[in-house]
Amino acid sequence: MLQPIIASELILSKAHKVLFILRSMRETANRLALKVVFKLKTSILVIPLASKLHPLERLKARIDEVKAYFEKMDAKVEVYEVLSSFKDFEKLESVEADLYVIMFLTGGTSRLGYRLYLQLPHPKVLLAHRGDNSFPSAMEAKARLKLRGLDAELYLTDLSSLTVLEKLKQLSLGGRIFKALKNAKVGLVSSFERWYTDRLKLVNVRPEELLKILNEKSVGFETYLRKLKAYKVFVKEDALADALKLYFALKRIVEDKGLKAIAVNCFEIIKLKGITPCIAFALLNDEGIPAICEADLNAGLIFLALYMLSGSAWMGNITSYDEYENTLTLAHCTAMFKLAEGGSVSLKTHFETDQSVSVDVELKQGKVTLASTSLDGGFIAVTTGRIVASSLGRPDLCRTQVKVKLNVPVSRYLKEIEANHQVLAYGNFVESLKAFSWALNLKFKEVL
Repeated sequence: MLQPIIASELILSKAHKVLFILRSMRETANRLALKVVFKLKTSILVIPLASKLHPLERLKARIDEVKAYFEKMDAKVEVYEVLSSFKDFEKLESVEADLYVIMFLTGGTSRLGYRLYLQLPHPKVLLAHRGDNSFPSAMEAKARLKLRGLDAELYLTDLSSLTVLEKLKQLSLGGRIFKALKNAKVGLVSSFERWYTDRLKLVNVRPEELLKILNEKSVGFETYLRKLKAYKVFVKEDALADALKLYFALKRIVEDKGLKAIAVNCFEIIKLKGITPCIAFALLNDEGIPAICEADLNAGLIFLALYMLSGSAWMGNITSYDEYENTLTLAHCTAMFKLAEGGSVSLKTHFETDQSVSVDVELKQGKVTLASTSLDGGFIAVTTGRIVASSLGRPDLCRTQVKVKLNVPVSRYLKEIEANHQVLAYGNFVESLKAFSWALNLKFKEVL
């Protein structure tokens, strides 16, 4: 992985030094804006509901038990005051959280829970415990919501289960990511809005604007070029230099427009200039600036979510599958360099055009989450699996090649998905993507 360039290492004019420092500050701020999602504790608001008929002393003891239970969570948890009537809902209007938990303390609260669920924003869940007719009331509320076409998630806890707390933590991460992306500006380099989505705040960039600054002198160019040459290089140096110029131009667009991510209509740039953005994507993603291939903004939503959850993500085409091995083979011409983690990195020509530069990264074996969206952006499909092989060396596929063994029958997953592009990340982020889809008002398909 390329290391940040230190200004003192470069012999620059005074003006160039100032420009370099300013851009470095913006780049650092950009990276920190993404990392905050990982480092800060998520916020969870627990809203207890209780019937006025319930004995006060028993209710107080139960509340103390609930508070002690949630103190075990690695999150900022606020247990709100007990609500017993619809009038109490007004107090909640100004309280924000990454996840809302409607806690049924007693029976006789199904209508309260039903009405409160309709009022609160996503993500939100129902939670019951094993006593005081809590679960019957929660089930009744869930059934009422089902009649409204709402499939509310209901969890049952014995007020000691760490498994439930972990699920709630993962759900709250999905809510945090939704908030982070809601107002984040994403650049779209394209002359037309391909796979358009209204779920991202887009800043359109004409390809001509990008190409206009392609040949501008860039601070640190030679240092980056030397580090790229340290990989296994199977392309000419001028092709590598042109691909690196595109990286600096895209980075300049990101900085000047205050973008948090960028998507590029790759083939439009290739046709106009004969340069692929594969190297640019690898470098930008390594440096904390999510870069999305082929201007696929629907898959881009998942890419951004998984990138912010795990610190890395990869998008690939499904090129084949094997029902006997229960594997999918995915391929794409770019990947973050840091995904290699000790594996090999090769710089080769772009597969479709046999021009410019693409990236062959050997992804390590390990457990992954695999997800995709439908082409109409209506739902997210998610499953889990394990990378069992990479850098397959097939000359008839895009250069980064990965074989994933699924935890469900591969035929079942293929039946559920409605798009080619798949996004994967190391780890299990099913619950977080579930909450993320709720917040986006998307249907969620967990393929089991």
